[in-house]
Amino acid sequence: MAKVALTFALYHGDQLVRRDTIAQDIVKVGKDPRSHLRVDDDLASRMHAVIEVAAPSDITLIDLGNEPGTLVNGQRVNKCKVRPGDQIQIGATLIVLEAAEPAGAAAAAPAPAAANPFAGANPFAAAPAAGANPFAAAPAAANGFAAAKGRTRSRLRPPPPLRRSLRRLRRLPMRRPPPRSSPLRAWASSPRSMAGPASPTPW
Repeated sequence: MAKVALTFALYHGDQLVRRDTIAQDIVKVGKDPRSHLRVDDDLASRMHAVIEVAAPSDITLIDLGNEPGTLVNGQRVNKCKVRPGDQIQIGATLIVLEAAEPAGAAAAAPAPAAANPFAGANPFAAAPAAGANPFAAAPAAANGFAAAKGRTRSRLRPPPPLRRSLRRLRRLPMRRPPPRSSPLRAWASSPRSMAGPASPTPW
């Protein structure tokens, strides 16, 4: 048998203290901290009453005989059926049974699909396709390295007088330098070497 979830609202005077949702076949009501429905009231007993739950339409409250008793809709009862909307009073605490439904009903109900913030219009696609390309629209920047290179070349050019001298030197015919002669070759070609060995001196 599926469990039934009961939702209670607890009031002290006109002030809402809390809401509890309990899914038990037997709900223990009292001041005991281990009670399913805890009632923090000076006139409540540690185990004041129990609520038997057979179905959402079959809920029975049983008073356990403690003073000042249990009131349902203003009438003191020992045992009675209760349904959503009934008011149970213990001391100065008013307990309202707000809902009784199968425990898995809320979990089984599909949650509404959350709106997908990315399912709307694509902010990137919304831009016109024919828009100007910001990269193509930017004017080509002057090449700083090329400008620096031109300035360097202009600075390294020689002065006009030196340039004229260099042009004159380029117009001169290319002459091959004379071959070097070794000392031995110079001696062999000299007249002294052709005369032969010197004769000894007669004295």
